[in-house]
Amino acid sequence: MATPATTTRRGIRWIVALGALTVLLLLADVSSARPPAAPWKAQESTASVRREVPAIGAAATNSDELRSTLADMGRSSILWNVSYMSDDEQLYTDLLDASAALGVRHHVITLEFWSLKDQKGVLREIAEGAVDVHLRNIADEMQAWHGAHPQSELIVRPLHEANYRSYPWGFAPGNSNDNREEDFAPAWDRVWRVMHTEFPELKFFLCPNGEDASSSYDWGVPARQVDYVGHDLYNRSQQYGGWTAPAELHGDTIRAIRHAYPDRPYVIAETGTSEPGDGAEGDSKAEWLTELAQWMDGPAGDLGVVAVCYFNHDTTTDDGNDWRIHPVDRPGAEETRRVAQAVFAHLP
Repeated sequence: MATPATTTRRGIRWIVALGALTVLLLLADVSSARPPAAPWKAQESTASVRREVPAIGAAATNSDELRSTLADMGRSSILWNVSYMSDDEQLYTDLLDASAALGVRHHVITLEFWSLKDQKGVLREIAEGAVDVHLRNIADEMQAWHGAHPQSELIVRPLHEANYRSYPWGFAPGNSNDNREEDFAPAWDRVWRVMHTEFPELKFFLCPNGEDASSSYDWGVPARQVDYVGHDLYNRSQQYGGWTAPAELHGDTIRAIRHAYPDRPYVIAETGTSEPGDGAEGDSKAEWLTELAQWMDGPAGDLGVVAVCYFNHDTTTDDGNDWRIHPVDRPGAEETRRVAQAVFAHLP
């Protein structure tokens, strides 16, 4: 026999059940009134997916340069650094050690084939094995260093800016080493196979010179032999005049290279701005650096850019451009450095 309390609880349960049924019926009516959801569709490429804010990086060739760049950026550490070596040199382990101590976890080593600078058909020579011994030695040294620093990623950047005719491995029209664009993929394949065999964990970075309207950037290198893609490109106002903001400078090149390699992480390995040249009155290096940080904080991530490395060097004697963040001998140097420290300090 039910007690009054039991009857009350049963009544409450019925009320709750009827209420829940009413809500379900209302939801069903609303659902039936909505148009059917569009079928799921895969993104055309990972480049169209919003990414994290790219890291700011350096392009330092020794530990003093790296510390100077960090000071100019108002930072105590940095995640990316781009360095340079010739194929007939030993790996600069001192720089790698110092970089790791300053926070670098992605070490991009630009491998330049200066041992063949006096040869004709440099790309064909590489493809035929002319530097295999050098490649094996470097890969072995890289593997040994990586074994002691497993938290670091080693990334080799061979044959960089090959669409630029001034390098011995460059294939642009008018080059003095008798290279052709069709020679590039076999040369890359040889470098990849030799070094990958010695050091399977080594990453490979395909990096053309940017703003090349004559190139599709698809030079026949298969995606399986490429871990990173990117480019080098500068605002060369002192050299050529005019002024190009970072978004305008980099956007078209990124989209063109992304067309060839849509799913690879993108790194701008070298960029910078010179001082204002002819036709750039009213523009400033401080303004350009601010716009670079703003672009990195916004559109660059949507394009799949993971790092932007600033080339903090003075190449006035070579091409007339001073890329330094803090050109101490120029007017406005302190203001430029103050602005750089403010805008770069917050970036990854």
